[in-house]
Amino acid sequence: MEMIVLSNAKRKVTAENRGPKKDINGNRVATFFVVLVLVVIAVMSLKGSYISTELAFYNYVRPVLLPVLALATAAAAALWIIRRQKKMDERGMVLSASLMTCISGELLLVVLLYPFLSTTRLLVSLLGCALLFFIYYLYPRTFFGYSVCTVLGALALSSFRMGGGVLGLVLPTALAAVMLVLLAVMLFAPASRLGCALGADEDEKLPLIVTAALLLAGLVVGFVMPSLIFYAVVLLAASFLVFAIIHTLRMI
Repeated sequence: MEMIVLSNAKRKVTAENRGPKKDINGNRVATFFVVLVLVVIAVMSLKGSYISTELAFYNYVRPVLLPVLALATAAAAALWIIRRQKKMDERGMVLSASLMTCISGELLLVVLLYPFLSTTRLLVSLLGCALLFFIYYLYPRTFFGYSVCTVLGALALSSFRMGGGVLGLVLPTALAAVMLVLLAVMLFAPASRLGCALGADEDEKLPLIVTAALLLAGLVVGFVMPSLIFYAVVLLAASFLVFAIIHTLRMI
Protein backbone atom coordinates (compact mmCIF):
# COMPACT_ATOMS: atom_id res chain seq x y z
CA MET A 1 0.00 0.00 0.00
CA GLU A 2 2.80 2.38 0.89
CA MET A 3 4.58 1.64 -2.41
CA ILE A 4 1.40 2.46 -4.34
CA VAL A 5 1.09 5.80 -2.54
CA LEU A 6 4.74 6.64 -3.28
CA SER A 7 4.29 5.66 -6.92
CA ASN A 8 1.22 7.89 -7.25
CA ALA A 9 3.06 10.76 -5.56
CA LYS A 10 5.98 10.35 -7.97
CA ARG A 11 3.64 10.40 -10.96
CA LYS A 12 2.00 13.56 -9.63
CA VAL A 13 5.37 15.32 -9.27
CA THR A 14 6.40 14.21 -12.78
CA ALA A 15 3.13 15.51 -14.24
CA GLU A 16 3.54 18.84 -12.41
CA ASN A 17 7.09 19.21 -13.73
CA ARG A 18 6.03 18.28 -17.24
CA GLY A 19 3.31 20.92 -17.35
CA PRO A 20 5.58 24.00 -17.09
CA LYS A 21 8.05 22.41 -19.54
CA LYS A 22 5.28 21.99 -22.12
CA ASP A 23 4.25 25.62 -21.59
CA ILE A 24 7.82 26.84 -22.13
CA ASN A 25 8.22 24.71 -25.26
CA GLY A 26 4.89 25.99 -26.53
CA ASN A 27 6.06 29.59 -26.04
CA ARG A 28 9.31 28.82 -27.87
CA VAL A 29 7.42 27.31 -30.79
CA ALA A 30 5.07 30.32 -30.86
CA THR A 31 8.05 32.72 -30.90
CA PHE A 32 9.71 30.82 -33.72
CA PHE A 33 6.44 30.68 -35.65
CA VAL A 34 6.05 34.48 -35.47
CA VAL A 35 9.60 34.95 -36.79
CA LEU A 36 8.94 32.36 -39.52
CA VAL A 37 5.80 34.16 -40.70
CA LEU A 38 7.65 37.50 -40.82
CA VAL A 39 10.50 35.92 -42.82
CA VAL A 40 8.08 34.31 -45.29
CA ILE A 41 6.30 37.65 -45.79
CA ALA A 42 9.66 39.40 -46.34
CA VAL A 43 10.83 36.79 -48.87
CA MET A 44 7.60 36.89 -50.85
CA SER A 45 7.60 40.68 -50.80
CA LEU A 46 11.18 40.88 -52.06
CA LYS A 47 10.72 38.22 -54.73
CA GLY A 48 7.59 39.98 -55.96
CA SER A 49 9.03 43.51 -55.84
CA TYR A 50 10.59 45.62 -58.58
CA ILE A 51 13.95 44.50 -59.96
CA SER A 52 15.58 47.66 -58.62
CA THR A 53 14.43 46.86 -55.07
CA GLU A 54 15.71 43.28 -55.30
CA LEU A 55 19.03 44.47 -56.73
CA ALA A 56 19.40 46.98 -53.90
CA PHE A 57 18.86 44.19 -51.37
CA TYR A 58 21.33 41.92 -53.17
CA ASN A 59 24.06 44.56 -53.62
CA TYR A 60 23.83 46.58 -50.39
CA VAL A 61 21.77 44.84 -47.70
CA ARG A 62 22.78 41.20 -48.22
CA PRO A 63 26.59 41.77 -47.95
CA VAL A 64 26.02 43.37 -44.53
CA LEU A 65 23.50 40.81 -43.27
CA LEU A 66 25.59 37.75 -44.16
CA PRO A 67 28.54 38.35 -41.76
CA VAL A 68 26.25 39.75 -39.03
CA LEU A 69 23.94 36.72 -39.10
CA ALA A 70 26.88 34.31 -39.40
CA LEU A 71 28.47 35.80 -36.26
CA ALA A 72 25.13 35.81 -34.43
CA THR A 73 24.52 32.15 -35.29
CA ALA A 74 28.05 31.16 -34.26
CA ALA A 75 27.76 33.07 -30.98
CA ALA A 76 24.36 31.54 -30.16
CA ALA A 77 25.62 28.05 -31.03
CA ALA A 78 28.72 28.56 -28.85
CA LEU A 79 26.50 29.71 -25.97
CA TRP A 80 24.32 26.63 -26.48
CA ILE A 81 27.35 24.31 -26.33
CA ILE A 82 28.80 26.05 -23.26
CA ARG A 83 25.52 25.88 -21.37
CA ARG A 84 25.12 22.18 -22.22
CA GLN A 85 28.67 21.42 -21.06
CA LYS A 86 28.09 23.31 -17.82
CA LYS A 87 24.68 21.61 -17.52
CA MET A 88 22.91 24.93 -17.10
CA ASP A 89 19.13 24.63 -16.84
CA GLU A 90 17.33 26.43 -19.70
CA ARG A 91 13.96 24.83 -19.12
CA GLY A 92 12.53 28.02 -17.63
CA MET A 93 13.83 30.30 -20.40
CA VAL A 94 11.65 31.06 -23.41
CA LEU A 95 14.54 32.74 -25.26
CA SER A 96 16.98 29.88 -24.76
CA ALA A 97 20.34 29.51 -26.52
CA SER A 98 18.89 26.79 -28.74
CA LEU A 99 16.01 29.06 -29.80
CA MET A 100 18.41 31.94 -30.55
CA THR A 101 20.56 29.57 -32.62
CA CYS A 102 17.54 28.37 -34.59
CA ILE A 103 16.23 31.87 -35.29
CA SER A 104 19.59 33.31 -36.35
CA GLY A 105 20.33 30.16 -38.37
CA GLU A 106 16.96 30.46 -40.10
CA LEU A 107 17.68 34.07 -41.08
CA LEU A 108 21.19 33.16 -42.25
CA LEU A 109 19.80 30.34 -44.39
CA VAL A 110 17.33 32.67 -46.11
CA VAL A 111 19.90 35.41 -46.81
CA LEU A 112 22.49 32.85 -47.98
CA LEU A 113 20.20 30.96 -50.38
CA TYR A 114 18.14 33.94 -51.56
CA PRO A 115 19.96 34.55 -54.90
CA PHE A 116 20.23 30.86 -55.82
CA LEU A 117 16.73 29.47 -55.23
CA SER A 118 13.31 30.31 -56.55
CA THR A 119 10.63 31.51 -54.15
CA THR A 120 9.07 28.05 -53.96
CA ARG A 121 12.33 26.19 -53.27
CA LEU A 122 13.42 28.80 -50.74
CA LEU A 123 10.14 28.58 -48.83
CA VAL A 124 10.16 24.76 -48.95
CA SER A 125 13.70 24.70 -47.51
CA LEU A 126 12.66 27.18 -44.83
CA LEU A 127 9.55 25.20 -43.89
CA GLY A 128 11.61 22.00 -43.74
CA CYS A 129 13.93 23.57 -41.16
CA ALA A 130 10.93 24.92 -39.25
CA LEU A 131 9.39 21.43 -39.21
CA LEU A 132 12.55 20.03 -37.60
CA PHE A 133 12.43 22.81 -35.00
CA PHE A 134 8.84 21.99 -34.06
CA ILE A 135 9.61 18.27 -33.83
CA TYR A 136 12.66 18.95 -31.63
CA TYR A 137 10.58 20.79 -29.05
CA LEU A 138 7.21 19.04 -29.27
CA TYR A 139 7.97 15.38 -30.03
CA PRO A 140 10.03 12.71 -28.25
CA ARG A 141 13.76 12.81 -29.01
CA THR A 142 13.52 9.35 -30.58
CA PHE A 143 11.51 10.90 -33.43
CA PHE A 144 13.90 13.80 -34.05
CA GLY A 145 16.88 11.95 -35.57
CA TYR A 146 14.58 10.06 -37.92
CA SER A 147 12.91 13.35 -38.91
CA VAL A 148 16.26 15.00 -39.70
CA CYS A 149 17.24 12.14 -42.00
CA THR A 150 13.85 12.12 -43.72
CA VAL A 151 13.56 15.89 -44.26
CA LEU A 152 17.16 16.36 -45.45
CA GLY A 153 16.92 13.20 -47.54
CA ALA A 154 13.79 14.53 -49.26
CA LEU A 155 15.57 17.87 -49.79
CA ALA A 156 18.50 16.01 -51.37
CA LEU A 157 16.27 14.04 -53.73
CA SER A 158 14.26 17.12 -54.73
CA SER A 159 17.54 18.90 -55.60
CA PHE A 160 18.71 16.07 -57.88
CA ARG A 161 20.17 17.45 -61.11
CA MET A 162 18.88 20.92 -60.18
CA GLY A 163 20.81 23.34 -62.35
CA GLY A 164 22.44 20.47 -64.25
CA GLY A 165 26.14 19.70 -64.33
CA VAL A 166 28.26 17.71 -61.92
CA LEU A 167 27.12 19.61 -58.82
CA GLY A 168 23.52 18.68 -59.62
CA LEU A 169 24.53 15.06 -59.07
CA VAL A 170 27.33 15.21 -56.50
CA LEU A 171 25.80 17.44 -53.81
CA PRO A 172 22.38 15.73 -53.55
CA THR A 173 24.05 12.31 -53.67
CA ALA A 174 26.50 13.27 -50.91
CA LEU A 175 23.70 14.63 -48.69
CA ALA A 176 21.52 11.56 -49.26
CA ALA A 177 24.50 9.27 -48.57
CA VAL A 178 25.16 11.02 -45.24
CA MET A 179 21.50 10.58 -44.29
CA LEU A 180 21.71 6.87 -45.20
CA VAL A 181 24.78 6.48 -42.96
CA LEU A 182 22.97 8.14 -40.05
CA LEU A 183 19.95 5.91 -40.59
CA ALA A 184 22.25 2.87 -40.60
CA VAL A 185 23.80 3.99 -37.29
CA MET A 186 20.36 4.38 -35.70
CA LEU A 187 19.28 1.04 -37.12
CA PHE A 188 22.29 -1.14 -36.34
CA ALA A 189 24.03 0.73 -33.49
CA PRO A 190 21.33 2.49 -31.45
CA ALA A 191 23.37 2.18 -28.24
CA SER A 192 26.44 3.92 -29.70
CA ARG A 193 27.28 7.51 -28.78
CA LEU A 194 26.13 8.81 -32.17
CA GLY A 195 23.01 6.64 -32.05
CA CYS A 196 22.09 7.99 -28.62
CA ALA A 197 22.76 11.56 -29.78
CA LEU A 198 20.36 10.99 -32.70
CA GLY A 199 17.72 9.62 -30.33
CA ALA A 200 17.84 6.07 -31.71
CA ASP A 201 15.43 3.54 -30.21
CA GLU A 202 15.77 -0.23 -30.61
CA ASP A 203 11.98 -0.59 -30.71
CA GLU A 204 11.52 1.94 -33.55
CA LYS A 205 13.21 0.23 -36.49
CA LEU A 206 10.38 0.21 -39.04
CA PRO A 207 10.47 3.97 -39.82
CA LEU A 208 14.26 3.78 -40.26
CA ILE A 209 14.02 0.80 -42.62
CA VAL A 210 11.28 2.42 -44.72
CA THR A 211 13.12 5.76 -44.99
CA ALA A 212 16.45 4.11 -45.84
CA ALA A 213 14.80 1.96 -48.54
CA LEU A 214 13.00 4.96 -50.08
CA LEU A 215 16.15 7.09 -50.00
CA LEU A 216 18.18 4.37 -51.69
CA ALA A 217 15.47 3.82 -54.29
CA GLY A 218 15.28 7.58 -54.84
CA LEU A 219 19.03 7.75 -55.50
CA VAL A 220 18.75 4.99 -58.11
CA VAL A 221 15.80 6.75 -59.74
CA GLY A 222 17.74 10.03 -59.73
CA PHE A 223 20.51 8.51 -61.80
CA VAL A 224 18.45 6.23 -64.05
CA MET A 225 15.14 8.09 -64.53
CA PRO A 226 15.40 11.61 -63.05
CA SER A 227 11.97 12.52 -64.43
CA LEU A 228 10.43 10.24 -61.77
CA ILE A 229 12.29 11.79 -58.81
CA PHE A 230 9.16 13.74 -57.86
CA TYR A 231 7.32 10.51 -57.05
CA ALA A 232 10.21 9.30 -54.88
CA VAL A 233 9.99 12.53 -52.84
CA VAL A 234 6.20 12.17 -52.55
CA LEU A 235 6.54 8.59 -51.26
CA LEU A 236 9.15 9.71 -48.73
CA ALA A 237 6.94 12.58 -47.55
CA ALA A 238 3.90 10.26 -47.33
CA SER A 239 5.76 7.72 -45.20
CA PHE A 240 6.97 10.50 -42.90
CA LEU A 241 3.41 11.78 -42.53
CA VAL A 242 2.15 8.30 -41.59
CA PHE A 243 4.82 7.81 -38.90
CA ALA A 244 4.29 11.37 -37.64
CA ILE A 245 0.58 10.65 -37.16
CA ILE A 246 1.44 7.43 -35.30
CA HIS A 247 3.82 9.29 -32.96
CA THR A 248 1.24 12.05 -32.43
CA LEU A 249 -1.42 9.52 -31.45
CA ARG A 250 1.01 7.94 -28.98
CA MET A 251 1.52 11.30 -27.31
CA ILE A 252 -2.21 11.88 -26.75
